[in-house]
Amino acid sequence: MIIIMLGAPGSGKGTLAKGLSEKYNVPHVSTGDMLREQIAQGDELGKQIASLINKGNFVPDEMMYEILVKRLNKKDCLNGFILDGFPRDFNQIELLNEALDKLGKKIDIVLNMELADEKIVERIFNRLVCQKCREIYNLKNKPPKVENICDVCGAKLNKRKDDEPDVVRERLKIYHNNCEEILNYYEKNSTIKNVISMEKLEDTLANAIKILDEIEEKK
Repeated sequence: MIIIMLGAPGSGKGTLAKGLSEKYNVPHVSTGDMLREQIAQGDELGKQIASLINKGNFVPDEMMYEILVKRLNKKDCLNGFILDGFPRDFNQIELLNEALDKLGKKIDIVLNMELADEKIVERIFNRLVCQKCREIYNLKNKPPKVENICDVCGAKLNKRKDDEPDVVRERLKIYHNNCEEILNYYEKNSTIKNVISMEKLEDTLANAIKILDEIEEKK
């Protein structure tokens, strides 16, 4: 099963993708993880990416495409994957299509996370992220057992500098400017379903599983 996750930053698409990954035993492939893994390799491409990120610049689509193809060619993606964070615009849709064509694969479903902007702002403002394993917590509905310490690996939790409300609202504006074209494309070319992001992950997960099971039954 190949699932593409769409949704605004803070909508919960990464958290849902992890839950679906465990349920269906296919890898959660996120752009953030791919970039960190490439940087950790210390090769020329990794050094270029680290330099761009450290300067606050975006990683060019051509680099992202190279990393994406490399990741999707790994054995754990043989029976499918859940792609989170790509595509972000129409050019990336074309690159993703090219990558899938090379692999002889096609998208089974696109899941679009829905959550009101002000709910997203509140959720992100209360967000804490583990420095080491990248586990995400929320002070309101998913606090760590020990203050500022990750339940999973014991590392320190941080609040990101760009998680302040004004910064989040600006990021949401950029997202909304790009998302309409992406949603319109997938409505015409793929099966796309909306998933409402609930307060509790188990409720969101249950709704997504119901949608995916219905898709599987129709195959």
